[in-house]
Amino acid sequence: MRETASSATNTNKIPKRDGKAAANATESKNVQKEGVFPLTGSMYDIEAFVRNIWNWIFQFTNREGSVPQYDQEPLIRLLQDAGKIMRAEPTVIDLKEKVSIMGDLHGHGDSLVTLFCLGGFPPKERYVFLGNYSGHGFAPQETLFLLIALKVKYPNHIYLLRGSSEDSEVLEAQGFITELEKRGGTKKVWDAVQTCLQSMPLAAILNDNFLCIHGGIGPQLMKYGITRLRNVCRPPRSSVDTAMTMECQWASYRFRELTKGDGSPIFVEADVNKFCKDNNLRMIIRSRQVVSNGVLNLPERMLTVWSAASYLDVFHNAGAILKLNPLINTASIIRYKVVEEEPRSLDDFRPPGGRNSRAT
Repeated sequence: MRETASSATNTNKIPKRDGKAAANATESKNVQKEGVFPLTGSMYDIEAFVRNIWNWIFQFTNREGSVPQYDQEPLIRLLQDAGKIMRAEPTVIDLKEKVSIMGDLHGHGDSLVTLFCLGGFPPKERYVFLGNYSGHGFAPQETLFLLIALKVKYPNHIYLLRGSSEDSEVLEAQGFITELEKRGGTKKVWDAVQTCLQSMPLAAILNDNFLCIHGGIGPQLMKYGITRLRNVCRPPRSSVDTAMTMECQWASYRFRELTKGDGSPIFVEADVNKFCKDNNLRMIIRSRQVVSNGVLNLPERMLTVWSAASYLDVFHNAGAILKLNPLINTASIIRYKVVEEEPRSLDDFRPPGGRNSRAT
């Protein structure tokens, strides 16, 4: 797969937009001050919700701007509808069609909309997302809610796997609740978010050959395999369910075994080879760890996909989509990088923190 994964690569460079010019060029009357989730009769309006969040992400130019305001009841209904759809899906989804795969986004709403523009929109394209939708980017709630809305609108063309950030404790530590309150969210909304996240599938298998997962594999997955993973309950109901869920969300790849670690499951190349052989898989496709060019084929039977470009405005990495057609065994990569502005003298100009940075 090493040759086919890199055989058709489209690299795009997106310049950073001038804030004032971008805002003026994309002014829209669709973003309503009273809330980005207007009601239409007795039904919530998915089209308006998607359009308004998309416009807000596109127009965002600084960290001091106003945040979207959500109407509580329709947002709760949206989260409930998405949870119902995902609970009806198996823990391990089987797909035979060609798909586009996105990795970690971490609240980088700009990376999400840019990659959609480059890679195509549902329902013309079918997407598998590998988790970590919220995070430390400038639009953690908007990235998550936009994908959840698209899941409701296109349930057979958007598949959302659960990552390490789709966890109540992690989101709370990242300040998700505080930011949700700024957007008009209440405890009822937070409860609906948690229930929705627990409904997300843990993995997908493409054409019986490629395992898509957020983190990777660990001791329980090595021991019990895909067959047992298919029976994991959401939320977990047994110690094995809990362990397998944690491995899917948190496992990290290492070049060698560690004598000490942070408690997260780790796996090495030998584990990848054995797991693929034991479960009749060709490859593991995962995310979890940032890679410079957006996609990394290392070790030979694993691909790591990362989609948040210029992660936290600290890394100079590309964001990427892996487009895979398992039926004819071909793959291509669409990637883009953010082009930095011309350097200026620090005597005259102190650069601000980027919109995805944690600088204050």
